[in-house]
Amino acid sequence: MFKCSLILMGILFVSSCAQEYVIHGSHVIYHIRNEGGNMDQKMPKADAATFMILNHQYAKDAHHVYYRSHPIAGAELKSFHTLSEYVGVDSKHVYYDGKIIQHANPRSFKILDADWSRDNSHVFLEDDSINACDPHTFVIVNDWWEKDSKCYYFAYGARVRGIDYPTFRPLSETYASDKDHVYYHDSVLKGANPATFMVSAQ
Repeated sequence: MFKCSLILMGILFVSSCAQEYVIHGSHVIYHIRNEGGNMDQKMPKADAATFMILNHQYAKDAHHVYYRSHPIAGAELKSFHTLSEYVGVDSKHVYYDGKIIQHANPRSFKILDADWSRDNSHVFLEDDSINACDPHTFVIVNDWWEKDSKCYYFAYGARVRGIDYPTFRPLSETYASDKDHVYYHDSVLKGANPATFMVSAQ
């Protein structure tokens, strides 16, 4: 993920980004650039004198925490900080896209990659929790497979049920096997023999 620099030239702004906070005198705006053109979102509640840019999505001042141009209701100013471009945390909650991730524990919350995160009791795909067998041990195997100490998961957290865990192994982006079965995505591939099944190179 690229980073942008803060530049002070009469106007404080974040350069070379699709979204940016702009402080001009006593006013703050959230500026969006895209293929359709430019759009400025006014931030009438923002205090320019104390405004602090945290990243391209989050900021705070003496009175509020902001996701893009909107104050986050209830966010705690003193403890709020960012963990990634889209994830923020305070002493009570974890936020994704400026919204509270239900049941996420800020004390044990950990980002695994751009999409996945976990705490000691839950695994999250963006802002939704999945039904993980052992959240504390959940890890990403590759772009298509995840696992914990008890279960394997395909793609977006689909648990592969009925597996022999000690012998289960992903074979490719879409296939896996254990001593008894071959699996396509999260389902048994009927008629396939795990002893002879091979995935052809593409």
